[in-house]
Amino acid sequence: MTAAIKNAGVSNTIVRVNVNKNGQAKIIGKITKNAKNPLVEVNFADNKLTNAHGSYTKYQGILFNRCKICQM
Repeated sequence: MTAAIKNAGVSNTIVRVNVNKNGQAKIIGKITKNAKNPLVEVNFADNKLTNAHGSYTKYQGILFNRCKICQM
């Protein structure tokens, strides 16, 4: 879906964040200053969300409070 958005000209930047089962995130790509509607695609290796209160909140904090791409 992100590729379709980029191909349509709506965005020119896609950054992918792959989160493994241990909660470690690997960032692929970079958001530049001239990015037009940048997309951040988050892929979870374990996307079952068995612990809704702990797991999601933990990952959300990692991605939005600590990621260099989010601190522009």
